[in-house]
Amino acid sequence: MDLFVPYMPNQDEKQTAMFTYVLQGFTGFIGPLIIYYRNRDSRFVKFHVFQACILQGCMAFLIILMWFAWVVYIVWIVVNIALEILTPHAAIRPFLVGFGIVMFVFYSLWILSLPLVVYCAVKANNGEWFELPVVGRRVRRWTGIAPLSSANTHPGSSQQPPK
Repeated sequence: MDLFVPYMPNQDEKQTAMFTYVLQGFTGFIGPLIIYYRNRDSRFVKFHVFQACILQGCMAFLIILMWFAWVVYIVWIVVNIALEILTPHAAIRPFLVGFGIVMFVFYSLWILSLPLVVYCAVKANNGEWFELPVVGRRVRRWTGIAPLSSANTHPGSSQQPPK
């Protein structure tokens, strides 16, 4: 894995980046985007805001996929009622089972994402450039944070990313 330019963010940047992850767990995209527009100059905050938004985007995609499956399931029930395979009274049980499964998956996704959100928030509060496994490199490119290259820097340098 590439190393980042050793830039140490100040305490305000660390807390803002941490707050980004906490907010995205409860407000979706809204909280991180507000933080982004208030702190556009900080690459550290921008990096963590983009990661939080991508994490939230993945969650939103899974939820949309789940609701699409729910709509298909409801259409299947309605078609079975129309074809008189199920009576309206007998369709209540599959409807409630499907609704229970959808709600279980929805809340399970949210509850399972909480440890990841807490982990990312702690890393951001410690001033670490923590990368999410799949999207971290892409976010680094989007924010303009280049990895160290062995030709022009060494581990003891104190270069900061360009602003």
